[in-house]
Amino acid sequence: MRKLDLRLLPLAVAFVAAGCFTPANYGEGVKDSKGHGHAGGPAAEHAEHAEGEPPAVIVEGILPGSEPRSIDMDTPRIEFEPPFDGEPKTSTKLASGILIEDFDAGAGPGVVDGQILEFHFKGYSASSNRQVMGSRIAPMRLLIDQAARERDPMTAAIIEAVMGIKAGGKRRIKLPSAIVDKELPAGRPPMGDIWMCLDIVKVEDRPVLQPAESFSGDTVATKKHSNGLQTFDYFAGEGRESKQGDRVVVHYIGKLDDGTVFDQSHDRADGLNVILGAGGVIDGMAQGLEGVRKGMRRKIVIPPEIGYGPQANGPIPANSTLTFLVEVLIVEDGPPVTPPPAGMPGPPAGVAPGGGQPPAAPPAAPPAQPPVPPPGGAG
Repeated sequence: MRKLDLRLLPLAVAFVAAGCFTPANYGEGVKDSKGHGHAGGPAAEHAEHAEGEPPAVIVEGILPGSEPRSIDMDTPRIEFEPPFDGEPKTSTKLASGILIEDFDAGAGPGVVDGQILEFHFKGYSASSNRQVMGSRIAPMRLLIDQAARERDPMTAAIIEAVMGIKAGGKRRIKLPSAIVDKELPAGRPPMGDIWMCLDIVKVEDRPVLQPAESFSGDTVATKKHSNGLQTFDYFAGEGRESKQGDRVVVHYIGKLDDGTVFDQSHDRADGLNVILGAGGVIDGMAQGLEGVRKGMRRKIVIPPEIGYGPQANGPIPANSTLTFLVEVLIVEDGPPVTPPPAGMPGPPAGVAPGGGQPPAAPPAAPPAQPPVPPPGGAG
């Protein structure tokens, strides 16, 4: 709600009226209250007033009876949710134009380079005052490093705005349009300023992943399947083996026969998230993750028949044998499977049954994403 001061409105109208309709010699010979006047002229000579009435006086300034008034105007505004709808405890504007407002400082050590920040967020357009983005059900995870900064201007700006933030912190940031709309794809309309409300879940260290060299030498187990798939286990891991319906999260390095690395997940916050039996990855990868344990290091060799076959995929030539060096981070029960109502089809290929976050889907285009990409999210 804004107040519009009408103090100067009558004066402005008077100026417009005088400029448009008053003869050029109006007021000549009339002295002001300070005794300053102009040379006499026809207007002074012929000025008349009714008998018994005082002469007319021109008063400078605000006209009598034009005391200030205000009117109420409804203006759109963003409906921030608590606690972001109140006054921030601190407010800082960075040299880049980013505005940082803290509502809760959080606790513990602040995030630094090399760590992973996990947070829920909602983003609002300052021009439309509506929410335009958000983390929805699962929190966003962002690996704080130089590779992430170089991904795009907006990610770099978010990293600049969250450095030092702590678990439990609640921060609102305003990203100026000069950053948000920089390097826009062709044909995409500008978004303008963006407000983001960040609710920090946790700050954690980046996992120490094993290099490619650790997938060589003596194995603890090997297996060759009838369809040509081969697995080589270099570290057995611990806990139970994965089974159909389980959620398995792995980090991986993907190589061609000539040793070319066509993709790897080590520079991202999260690895590959797969629900075994739900589709969403190439057949060879799904089969190669059966029977894995947490901490296991497994090399999976996938022939083209259960890989990409005769289809070239970016840096992956047609009819390529793929080798994935896989380190298993998580093996746990997957989401519950809810059968569809009678007469309704089941979930499409690549979508996790029973809702929840869908597993990764194989790309139809060359991997700027990996051929078995991680699920959505920053990092």
